[in-house]
Amino acid sequence: LYLQSLDADPTTGAAVTGLLEATGMHDATPPASLAALTETGIFAQEPTKKLANRITKLWYTGIYTNEAGAETVATYVDALSWRTLRFTKPRTICGYPGFWAEAWLPGEPIKAPINGM
Repeated sequence: LYLQSLDADPTTGAAVTGLLEATGMHDATPPASLAALTETGIFAQEPTKKLANRITKLWYTGIYTNEAGAETVATYVDALSWRTLRFTKPRTICGYPGFWAEAWLPGEPIKAPINGM
């Protein structure tokens, strides 16, 4: 779904295969960090930067553009955004009784289960 959405999007001006080649992902030693990825120059070129940002948006929101051009939810509960928000969880996932009344402290792991995370 995501790949089809990216390939059908003419606004990025770059293809996923081109992005993989530009970043060196097919090399024997692909970039192992964000700093190494930045050194490839993909964020300095507008087409590959737009494509990388679009991929990030897809991963974190779980929303893609379908063939009709409408935004469609591919996943809600498993979207990466929930893993970054340690103080909350998807509305469709319940915690144990009364977990919502407990104080949350930054840096403290969330106690309520989120799809095995």
